[in-house]
Amino acid sequence: MPAMNRPAEIWPMNLFKPSAISYQLSAQGVATGFSLRKLSANSDHLPAGSRQIKIHRARWVFPVSSAPISDGAVVVADGRIEAMGRFKDLKGTYSGDVVDHREVSILPALVNAHTHLELAALRGRLSGKDGFVGWVRGLIKVREDILPAEIEKAIINELAAMRQRGVGLIGDVGNTRMAYELCQKQKIKTIFFREFLGFNREKTAKAKEMLAETGKSHEADDSFHVAAHAPYTVSAELFSALKSWANKHGKMLSVHLGECPEEQELLAHGNGSLRDLLRERSAWDDDFIPPGENAVSYLDKLGILDSNTVCVHLVHLSEEDMTILAARGVKCCLCPRSNLFLNVGFPKVEKMLAYGLYPALGTDSLASNESLSILEEMAAVRKHVPGLAPEKILEMATLNGARALGRKDRLGSLAPGKKARMISVPAGGEGSQEVLEGIIDGAATIPVKWIQ
Repeated sequence: MPAMNRPAEIWPMNLFKPSAISYQLSAQGVATGFSLRKLSANSDHLPAGSRQIKIHRARWVFPVSSAPISDGAVVVADGRIEAMGRFKDLKGTYSGDVVDHREVSILPALVNAHTHLELAALRGRLSGKDGFVGWVRGLIKVREDILPAEIEKAIINELAAMRQRGVGLIGDVGNTRMAYELCQKQKIKTIFFREFLGFNREKTAKAKEMLAETGKSHEADDSFHVAAHAPYTVSAELFSALKSWANKHGKMLSVHLGECPEEQELLAHGNGSLRDLLRERSAWDDDFIPPGENAVSYLDKLGILDSNTVCVHLVHLSEEDMTILAARGVKCCLCPRSNLFLNVGFPKVEKMLAYGLYPALGTDSLASNESLSILEEMAAVRKHVPGLAPEKILEMATLNGARALGRKDRLGSLAPGKKARMISVPAGGEGSQEVLEGIIDGAATIPVKWIQ
């Protein structure tokens, strides 16, 4: 059987401790976070009550927040990472069971920083050939015909599919409670953004009432946040109300920003196809005075942009926009395949990085994507930004996503104290860059396993 296809082997670590000296967490270490005490020589058994330690060995370990490790290992105790390093350096330090995963790479769980699970039943039902606004019209029409039972089934299936493809954290945006409630029952941690729309006075007032009602019951829920749909569907008054509520309760605010050129036309001149769509939906405000500037400057002057704001898409950005976003510490999420589907362009990834931004990756919804696979988003970035290092693409799919969703201290990389949510994928190639390139290039079919 080829090495990479053989099952992982487990054996007691003390079989090859050269000095028969092991380490174990003290009772004090449990309380204070991973301080260690040395056991006496020739101690082959952990005292009762001590934590169970596992050492996961692999051909490559990609911590993301530090350099790749050849013949690496990750030490895990009680679901938390204790240490990472070369296997030969750790084997004499930690006593526990070794799980040798052989010819694979160990990665942190992936992060889908932006999706809309409540649209999961729309796979294959829409096209981007009529442009962005034409797609929105189609989405509104098709969505009205989907039964709740079909939506629920699709959400459950897509949650399972994302987990099978290595996703361990999701940022989900929704207008209803269905996805939020279903996500609470799943193994994937979900950060939920309750989305609000309201451009004219009447719809703004209704949205503010809903915010007061809905927000009150979720003030203490650290997985519940808010979203303002976009500058072309949310009034300045509603933006301010949402940001005020988020600031008061320590919440994040998500917003679609710079996704399509029509947005700029509306904000600059107050006309165009988005205005026509709002009129059709009885959502246009006849008193609207266009700010005469682009979306980033507009939101910045409203006081919306800060380190607790997640801006999604960001396809149409100027260098001045990037300077503002970086200065405000805004979190950024890109959805490349959705942008390609809708023919709105492709994000300026390399420039964003050069300006000190940390773009995460999301899939958006199945109304504008073929799958909710972050691996395939990584492949899209590699294809359209061929000069970008694969390590950066992996960072976008992991650590940057955790940063965007406020979970950088717990997930997104392999580091001491973080949760041990790890996946393994076959490690083809020689050096770390070649291995990562193989993982990204094989995104559609590469086998993914969760490390328990």
